[in-house]
Amino acid sequence: MPKESKKITLLTLIRGKFQEARKALHAFFKVERRGREKKPLSIKLFIMFYCLIPAINYFTVAITAEIYPPYLDIVLEKMKLIEIIMNFLALCAGAGLLSSKKTGLVLCMAYTPILLVYKIVSFLTEASAYNFAAIFQIFFCVASIIFFTSREIYSPYLKKRGADWRGWRLHLRRPIRIALTVNDERLFTRDLCAAGFYAAWKDCAFKRGREVNVNFSVNKNLYELKAGIARIDPEGVALAFRSMDNKTKITLHRDLQLLEIKKEQKSSLKEEP
Repeated sequence: MPKESKKITLLTLIRGKFQEARKALHAFFKVERRGREKKPLSIKLFIMFYCLIPAINYFTVAITAEIYPPYLDIVLEKMKLIEIIMNFLALCAGAGLLSSKKTGLVLCMAYTPILLVYKIVSFLTEASAYNFAAIFQIFFCVASIIFFTSREIYSPYLKKRGADWRGWRLHLRRPIRIALTVNDERLFTRDLCAAGFYAAWKDCAFKRGREVNVNFSVNKNLYELKAGIARIDPEGVALAFRSMDNKTKITLHRDLQLLEIKKEQKSSLKEEP
């Protein structure tokens, strides 16, 4: 046997053993294969920045007032009452986002526009050393408002925490309707992404966690994949793809983007007189 064939066979064997071990660990610890996570890294970064706002403002005031070293009591004397309140509310906003609750999101969305207006005023009126911190916080506030008003981000905050609370999606859903077969059952998707899909499927005979075969075509590319049933609703079933290699995932993601572009072009042509 050629060396390349031996190498491919060995890699295939190792990959197969690794997948078997991973499945055994998932079964043992009852890990659910869902394209979800409790809190994405992007949200964690915003929480970190909210918690850093008091420290940024503290040292900025110390630099502006030329307080070296920046002792706490001296810096607090130089800070205005409204600055102390805004710094305290920044910590509250970060803690609220960390709680993943509706009240936390509401507090953050109420505080951020106020901080934005306050920092714009500070940028226009304060000394140059303070301007750098104000500019940073202005851009941060704008980014935070845009980020947390995205439906995929704020939706989990609005849902009640409980056994059915599933966190944030790792992949954005695309409202795409295509035909596919699941174990020879012909279905139609309601949304589809590179991690899985939701299909209209009443009276599903399978249980959650069951692995099934999925076949469908996007942009003339045929996909034959494995998927696991992640959720069963009265109206349909959510399935997550399993054992998908990176090349297939990238290709599917690209095909879905092209399909959306085609849909937008068709809708724009219809709107034209």
